[in-house]
Amino acid sequence: DLNIYQEKLSEAISDNIQKAYWDIIKSDMLKVPPDYEKVLMLLEEAKLILKQCVPNRPDLLSEIDMHLEVETLRHYLDNDIDVNEFVGNIIQFIIGKIREFQARTEEESFNKFLEDFEKLRSQETCRLSEMLLFFFQGVMPRLDFILQSKRNFEEWLKKNVNQ
Repeated sequence: DLNIYQEKLSEAISDNIQKAYWDIIKSDMLKVPPDYEKVLMLLEEAKLILKQCVPNRPDLLSEIDMHLEVETLRHYLDNDIDVNEFVGNIIQFIIGKIREFQARTEEESFNKFLEDFEKLRSQETCRLSEMLLFFFQGVMPRLDFILQSKRNFEEWLKKNVNQ
């Protein structure tokens, strides 16, 4: 069936594009020294998505700005300042917001991701670049899904309230 073929082709193309995207980031992160520019862009994107989830809550917008200080992280990385605690706080903040915003049906999957992330993080040989790559590969699709779910709900609400 042509529709099934087109759907499978579309999925394959999408999967390959995503893989290529993460492969490029991985190659940048594996350089010596690592190139964190794309990770900083991912953090900016995560910040933007979180803000889009709560556009009418100035208190939460301010909280997001306060905890996701991309320029401060850039300064630390550029000047070879230890970022472990700073990055740990960023990671914990993003995890907290995902827990707060995601659908309850996503909890089991998210907990599995966090378990795998903690295993990686606890390895003595784990580098910051590996940890950040794994983290963002796991959280960016979740953040996108949360935002899309919010938008779908708003559309549904518009249609059903106005009837």
